[in-house]
Amino acid sequence: MFIGVAVWGLRMGFTQGILAAMVSETAPATLRGTACGVFNLACGLCMLLASALAGWLWDRFGASTTFLTAAALVMVPLFLCWYAPRQAMPRA
Repeated sequence: MFIGVAVWGLRMGFTQGILAAMVSETAPATLRGTACGVFNLACGLCMLLASALAGWLWDRFGASTTFLTAAALVMVPLFLCWYAPRQAMPRA
C-alpha cells in the first residue's frame, strides 16, 4: 500500500504542474484565472465521477472487477497516444 501511495504522489507531482502550465500557456492572458478554474473544476468532476463509478463497481462486483475495469480504461488513452500524430513543439 505504501508503494502505491508513493507512486500516486509521484504521478501527481510530475503531471499536475505540467497540466497547469499547459492551461496557462494556451489561455489568453485576460482569462488565465478562469481557464485554471475551469480546468480544476473539470478535473474535480471527473475524479468525483470516477470515484463514484469505482465505488459502485466495487460494491456490486468486487475489487477485482474494479481494478480490471480501471486497467482496461487506462489502455484507451495509451493506445490513442500511440497513434497520435507526432509534431515538434515550437520553442518560445
